[in-house]
Amino acid sequence: MNKAMLMKTCSICGLQKPLSAFLQVTGPEGTNYGNICAACRKTQPEKPTENEEATSSTTGHKIDAKAKARGDIDKKQQLEKVEELYHEDRDKVSEKEAKRTEKITILTAQETKQREQQKSKQSFLDRHKAAQQTIEVFGGEQQTAKEKRIDLTAPVLDTYHGLKEKHKGVMFNQFKTWLGGGAPIGSQAPGSHTAGKEQAKKTRETTEKDPLVDYIDQNWTPGKGPKRR
Repeated sequence: MNKAMLMKTCSICGLQKPLSAFLQVTGPEGTNYGNICAACRKTQPEKPTENEEATSSTTGHKIDAKAKARGDIDKKQQLEKVEELYHEDRDKVSEKEAKRTEKITILTAQETKQREQQKSKQSFLDRHKAAQQTIEVFGGEQQTAKEKRIDLTAPVLDTYHGLKEKHKGVMFNQFKTWLGGGAPIGSQAPGSHTAGKEQAKKTRETTEKDPLVDYIDQNWTPGKGPKRR
């Protein structure tokens, strides 16, 4: 019984021919069969199809399926690496932008706080200055009112202390003795009511020894003027 012969249709002439007519290469990788029979291959080169295990590059060199798969994997890995680098750069940019925004926020808060402190300090200085001016104006008004109450045109009157010191003088005591004890000026002198007898005695002794008093006693009469000779 004859074994069934494997047949294949040629893509050029469309005839079914034995599989051996499509044999192309026999090597370590195995036997390869094409889609064009040996007769048609002589007249027209075989066009590669998608079903072939081997494809050709743009340069015309044949690339097997394994090499093509490795190339695809390399491209995919390269794309993944590029995408990863892109995301890393984008994350760095985002982080940098976030830090910049945070820095701007901190600086803005510091400037706002500084302006508020400066404004508060200025307000305090203004209030202190206004209070000082108010005190000065109030003091000036008081001083002006006090000066208005003082009558500078009135005669100067001795104070009690001044009168007391003046009435202690020798000349005043001599004059008071010459006028006599009943004279009003003697009774109005400060301390006249409290002076003791010893003080009056000392005053009389002093006046008796004073030449001026002696001259007045000899030449003047109390209440009548100079004595006539």
